[in-house]
Amino acid sequence: VLAGVNLSGTLREPRRSIPAGTMAAIVVSFVIYMALAYWTSRVASPDELVSNFTIMVDKAAFGWAIQIGILAATFSAALNSLVGAPRILQAMAMQNVVPYSKIFAQETTGGEPRPAMLATGAIGVLTLLFGLTGDGLNQIAPLMTMFFLITYAVLNGVVLLEQLMGLPSFRPLLRIPRLVPLVGLVGSLGAMFLIAPLFSLVAVITILVLYEALQLRQLTAPWSDVRSGMFSAVAEWAAKRTLNMPQGHDRAWKPSLLVPVESATALRRSYRFLTAIARPNGSVHILGGYRAGHREGLNGLPAYEQTFGAEGIFARVALVETHRFRQTLQTAMEVYRSAFFRPNVLFLSVNGAHEDPERLQHIIDHAAENDIGVCLYLDNPLTALGREQVINVW
Repeated sequence: VLAGVNLSGTLREPRRSIPAGTMAAIVVSFVIYMALAYWTSRVASPDELVSNFTIMVDKAAFGWAIQIGILAATFSAALNSLVGAPRILQAMAMQNVVPYSKIFAQETTGGEPRPAMLATGAIGVLTLLFGLTGDGLNQIAPLMTMFFLITYAVLNGVVLLEQLMGLPSFRPLLRIPRLVPLVGLVGSLGAMFLIAPLFSLVAVITILVLYEALQLRQLTAPWSDVRSGMFSAVAEWAAKRTLNMPQGHDRAWKPSLLVPVESATALRRSYRFLTAIARPNGSVHILGGYRAGHREGLNGLPAYEQTFGAEGIFARVALVETHRFRQTLQTAMEVYRSAFFRPNVLFLSVNGAHEDPERLQHIIDHAAENDIGVCLYLDNPLTALGREQVINVW
């Protein structure tokens, strides 16, 4: 398969030839493996197959030919690993996935990843030394088999998820039934635990630990993965089901605040109060309005997404250029009405005697027309929220 892919540049129609060649290679390999399994079952007993690791050499008409084939396959696999492993390690280092990424991402002027080559070579030498000690090679083989099988299981699982989600971005030329990746996923996992249950468990735990470690590092990549598509598909399904249900979400009500501001300072003053209202499962939608050429007044406002996030509150910030902020706010409320995760409380900071009652009443009436409640916030100009120990409800 890999040989055919590497020669794709010489093919007349690689888009058709590569899938056909891949399937042909799989079929031929399957036939050969099944034929070998049948032959060994005829020429050797089950006890011999379990205890004798060179049974094919002993039973073949030309044992030396089998040994030559074993050496050729071993050297071929070793060369492929020596060439491919450093490139893979370098690619992972370029995305800061592995420790000492800055070192392993380096390469020579000729484009050779020398630090990665030295690291993978050292790992190979240590593995060989361990394999030469007693029964070390037979101890390593099951573990390596587990990682290969878990790779196949993950690949089949990803293909199955992509097919189930039906996203337009996943449109492979070679289309296969969903049953194929499902059988591949179940077969790979079953073979793992059938061969070596303990090593299978170790391999699965190792993969989960690595995944969680990478999640905690919050790495950013220039591409999306199957998780974003999966969560988007689930969210879309849930949203459609919820919108089609009879209205009346009082039981599932959570504070979802729409906070219009015209400066970052205004939000900073009411931040603690917003946090207290939105906790523990609420959300905050910040609408920042600015006049043309005066956006600097909202500098730092987008950072509040992370600030609220650190408090366990989902927050989103939208900046809008406007000449009449009241009109923009009314339009925003109308737009949010058709959204699934729409705000249900309009949070307004008022200035007491300096506030225009007519303007304020107009905004409140418009919020009521869009089924949005209103929270008027007026703090003490000197002490603000004070020590936040006493709450007076009017």
